[in-house]
This record gives sequence, structure tokens and C-alpha cells, in this order.
Amino acid sequence: MNTTLMLTLAIMGLSGCSNDSADGAFDSGGLLEGFDPRASLQLDVQPPGATGLLPQRRTLTPMEYGQFISFDLAPTVTISGALSAHVAYTWGANAPTKLQAIDATIQTLHAEVPAVTVLVDSEEGTDSTAWTLSAPAASGYTLAVVPTGATGPLYVQALDLRVSQSLTLELPGGYPVYGRVTGTDGAPVPSAPMRLVYDDGNSGASVRSAAFLTDSTGWFTTWVADPGDYRLETVAGPAGATLIPALSTDVSVGEEGAAADIQIGAPVSSGIIGKVVDDDGQPIADARVRIRSTRLDGCPGSYDLDSVTSPEGTFYLEALPGGYVLEIIPPYGRQDSPVRRDIVIGEVLSQLGSLALSAPQPLSGTITADGQPQAGVFLTATATDFGNYSYSTTTDSKGRYALNLPGGNYAIQLTPPAGSSWAITRRNQFTSTDAVLPFSSGTPIEGVLTDPAGEPVAFSLVEIKTVDETVLGRTISGEDGSFSMNVEIPVLFDEDDTGGNNTDTGGDTGGDTGSDTGGDTGGDTGSDTGGDTGGGSDTGR
Repeated sequence: MNTTLMLTLAIMGLSGCSNDSADGAFDSGGLLEGFDPRASLQLDVQPPGATGLLPQRRTLTPMEYGQFISFDLAPTVTISGALSAHVAYTWGANAPTKLQAIDATIQTLHAEVPAVTVLVDSEEGTDSTAWTLSAPAASGYTLAVVPTGATGPLYVQALDLRVSQSLTLELPGGYPVYGRVTGTDGAPVPSAPMRLVYDDGNSGASVRSAAFLTDSTGWFTTWVADPGDYRLETVAGPAGATLIPALSTDVSVGEEGAAADIQIGAPVSSGIIGKVVDDDGQPIADARVRIRSTRLDGCPGSYDLDSVTSPEGTFYLEALPGGYVLEIIPPYGRQDSPVRRDIVIGEVLSQLGSLALSAPQPLSGTITADGQPQAGVFLTATATDFGNYSYSTTTDSKGRYALNLPGGNYAIQLTPPAGSSWAITRRNQFTSTDAVLPFSSGTPIEGVLTDPAGEPVAFSLVEIKTVDETVLGRTISGEDGSFSMNVEIPVLFDEDDTGGNNTDTGGDTGGDTGSDTGGDTGGDTGSDTGGDTGGGSDTGR
């Protein structure tokens, strides 16, 4: 059954439409015919450290929803060995090499097992470096070795890791990927940052090399251990007096290596200058200012850049001429409304003047169930028209809540208190007055966790997530290894469909009672392995 919650809302400036569709047991609606992987859920388990077991994942298909799940956790196995590489000293298919120890990142990648990473630091004058890592036993792994700098080739191999083993890695001299970066006028672009990428179909991860630079004449050389299909990327940012857009080109590496020249367009840069203020005209320091290109004039690729305002609220960003989306996000601790606008950057500096961020607006009300106020309900409002920023609070003993929100459209998430049988419930949008929202009774997901000896695994964190990592439910396994929760199964829509319950609100967020938490929950999805460890998500304002 569904328990109806009454939210009495008081807010100006929020718009949208309510969704009062009924919830209930999951109906596959034909999903099992020609099964769409987006309809699957992920069962993630984090065992206690004392068990010696590592985090593990199992994919659930719709036919398993509502069924009892026995999850036999895999034992932990260890792989260890020595790492060295034949480092090339010139470019070419038959370049001379020298065997030596190298610095590198070694990582195991798997479609259903969290990545495990170890950093290898070599000692000068040695031929190899010892390394070891532990992972859940499984077949179907990919082992990736990403040398630091240009000390060796990018290396990837399939790995069956069902038992502990030793593995000596002696990377070959490899196959060169070389070329030149120039502008449209043919002038070389020195110090242009670049990376080589291997998209691993086995694990679904992208393995990125460490960044390397073009030389003073625009030439570059990097190495791969095996022939195959790769991607060559430029890293957006300044290269001397030139701004480099983000470009990507496919490279097929054969027995003789591969040549790949890149033309970045005219080396012309301009930029924008402005000031961020509040409703009263006072400067806002440390506001985040970012631009994302929608087109570049006379230049392929894309250009993205972030900065922060000075103590006087001013900002300056160099950029390539073209069309951009400008976003201004208030710093943590402020509740001003973020700003997004389209801008055009020409070949001369663009003066934007003062950009005002409006004050937030109050949202308050009471959550009741069957006429009774509900304490401890975690309410999250997530902006649907700007950056997925989320704001959250917990109802007090009388079921009351209060938030300050920037104007806009919001999705709502209601997370019941611990021990409740209700499911985490999401709705696309809600209106500004007296909206009635049902708390979904959800679909039961229950089962038991056992270790390799068949014994129950108690006190493990168990989470149910969508394929894009949105948390639908969370619990702790009991002393007998059992777990049980109700989850609201998202409705699967095609990309051009709208409405329904298919709302991703950034996952199950947490926070202190009465607190406002903002954050950009975007960022890189999937697993990126490589020398640059940037990316990820921004979780605060």
C-alpha cells in the first residue's frame, strides 16, 4: 500500500507540475523482452574490514526484483610481482631502449568490481620495482599500467584473477604514436598538453595515459605496449601564449606505430571580464565562474574553463572566440541564486559588467502521514534546470522543515528515517502550494550475504543503485547476514519521453538537521584510469 504525505509548502518563484501517479509493485512492462541494461539495478556491498573481504557488486535484472537474493561474496586474492619497462630514447618503430624500473599506476578494472589501484615508486638505479594489490576473486579483469610521464608505454592486458598469483610485468619498448600540433597557419604549438586513451570494452573503463607535452617545435611522441585502437586527446588550457581547445581524434596503431597530426585552429585568444555582486550590489568573493563552449570560431573541439572571483568580486578568463554558456555559482555558505546565461566571446576582451545573484526564497511546511506529523524525514530539493544543485533538511519532532532555495524548478526526494518500511521516493517536480506526494511503499529487495565458507556476513553496508549510481536504498546486514529494504523502481523512458518517476536527483544525500547542502553533482562518470587524477564530482558550494 502507499502512505500519503501532505507537504504544506510556502515558497515564491518555484514552478513545475505535480506527478500524482500511483506507485506499487514493479511491473516490467515488457522490459524483459529485449532487456535494456538501463533497467538493471546494482547491488553494492561494503563488508566490514575485519572480514578481510573487499567491496563487491552484483547486477540485478528486473526478473530478480522482489525475489530472495543470495549473494556469495568472493574471497580476496592477491596479485604481486615486479614492474620494469624497456624505455625508448628516440622515436621510431625500432628505437633503442633500456630496461629500467619505472614509476607507474597499476589498476585492476572490472565491470562488476570496484577498481583497485596501487602506485609504484621506483628507486633510482634499479631494474625493477616490487608491487602488490588485492582484489575480489573473479575472472574478466583488465590490468592497466599507466607509466608516469614518458617512462614507458601505456599497457593493458586481460587478467583472470580467481586465485592469488605472481605476475612479472616487463613492458616492451612498444609502438610510437607521434605527430605535430599546429595552428591553421602552420605555426607549431609548443607545450600543448596531451593524453592517449584506451577504451576497454571488457571493463567499460577508459584508461588514460599521463599527460605529455609537445616540444618547442610542436612535435610529440608517446608509446603503447600493443597495437590497437586508441584516442589522442588535447587537454584544454594554456600552452604558452596559445589557448588549447579539447580535441579528440581516433588513432589506429599498427606494427610501425601511428602518426597523428593535430591542427587546433588559429592561435587567437581573447576573454571575458566582469564582477559578481548580490542583490544589494555588494561584491561576492570566491564565487565560481565557469564557461563551457557551445561552438568555437574557426577551430574544432571544445573549451571549458573555471575560475573564482577576487575579494572584490571581479573575474577574468582567457578564452577562444566563440559561443559559451557562462555559469556563476555562489561560494559555500551563501544562498544566492546561481546564474546561467549564453554569451559570445569575440576576438577582443568582452566586458560583462556587474552580474547580480538574486537572494534565495524560503520553503517551509510540514510532512504528515495518515494525518500524523513525520519526524526524521530527510527532504532533498534538487534543481532540475541548473546544475543539479541540492538543498536538504530533516523534519523536526513535529514534522516541520524549512529551506532557503534559489528560484527555479526542483525535483523532490523523501528519505524515510532508519527502520521505516517506506522506500526512498522521488518526484520530478512539485508545485509551490499544498502539493500532495505519495511515499512509495516500493518493491522489496531482500536476501542474505555469505562469505566464501558459507558463513553469514554481518554488519555490511548494502546499497541498491541505478546504473548511473543513484542510490535507491541503503541498509546494514543483520547478524545472520540478511538484508531487506523497499526501493522505488525507476520507470524506464526513451530519451524523448518526459514525465513519470524517472528522476535522478544526485543520489541519497546526507547532511545535518536543518542544513542546506549545495553541490554540482556532475563530473566524470565511469572509471577513468591514468596519470591525471582530476575530474570527479563537485560536492559543495
